[in-house]
Amino acid sequence: MIELIPKKLSRPPFGRLFFMIVSVLLFVGIVVSFYIITQMQSDSNEILASLKARLERISTPQERELEAELLIAKDRIGDFTIIVEERTDFLAVFQLLERTTHPEIQLIKFDANVEKEEIVIAGEATDFRILEQQRLVWRDRNEILDLFLTDVGLSLEGGVNFTASLRFPFNFVFPYAAEIELGPTN
Repeated sequence: MIELIPKKLSRPPFGRLFFMIVSVLLFVGIVVSFYIITQMQSDSNEILASLKARLERISTPQERELEAELLIAKDRIGDFTIIVEERTDFLAVFQLLERTTHPEIQLIKFDANVEKEEIVIAGEATDFRILEQQRLVWRDRNEILDLFLTDVGLSLEGGVNFTASLRFPFNFVFPYAAEIELGPTN
């Protein structure tokens, strides 16, 4: 069919053409800047490698020897740090015993079992009444989880020998190292 009325050719709007040109230029700019940055990075790596090589050539045998000694010292310090972090701090336990032990009780022996978080104390009281008072004081302390009196008997001097097993919370015996794991506790 033949059209009698000629139609005007429609041109794309100016905005589409403008944004298309800007987008293409932006894309080309990004590609070129990526290439430039990559080239600059490789140049920087080459300069860094040459400086390291020059520095290694400049170092004297004495410096290398000192560096080796420093590495050995660093390893020793690391080992010492591990030992210090894993140490058991019984100061809090001794302070508690000092504050709470009855004046008529003598503590004779002190054994610690770190895995069980338990302290076994052997001592002597003047009589059973004093030992019972001491047991009640220790039982009422929040720092002591469990208290067991064993091997209670008369001594040759007329006093009462006893053995007490006190179990403390882990953070009471290890206040500085809560993250240390010593294995399963029973």
